[in-house]
Formats: sequence, structure tokens, C-alpha cells
Amino acid sequence: MMRTWLPPILLLLACSSVAQEKFAGSNLDVRTVLAFKASDAAVQKMLPPGWLVNAPTSGPAKGSNLN
Repeated sequence: MMRTWLPPILLLLACSSVAQEKFAGSNLDVRTVLAFKASDAAVQKMLPPGWLVNAPTSGPAKGSNLN
């Protein structure tokens, strides 16, 4: 009778010790993004030469040109 119980008991003991996970930490980042619509000419003055204003065409910031 002991022979039939020994393998399942050993398997349970081995699996539970290997499967234990330890909490290492968590990360709860929060990001806030502000998007504004300003005059394209005013924004273009702030950009380096050769750069162009490229406003998003979709999404929550659609039409904004200053982030």
C-alpha cells in the first residue's frame, strides 16, 4: 500500500516547491499627455530649420500640433 502512495506524494512535494514564486515588485506608472492646437505659424517658429509641423490625423490628440 505504501508503494502506491509514495510516487504521488513525492510528485506533489516536488511540484509545490518548484512552482513557488516570490514577489519581486510592481510598477504603477501614470502618464499624462497634454495636446494643444496652436497656430501652425507660431509652432513652426519654435521648430529647428527644416522641420515641419505634423499634426496627428486620428486619435484623442487629432488636430493638435503642440504636445
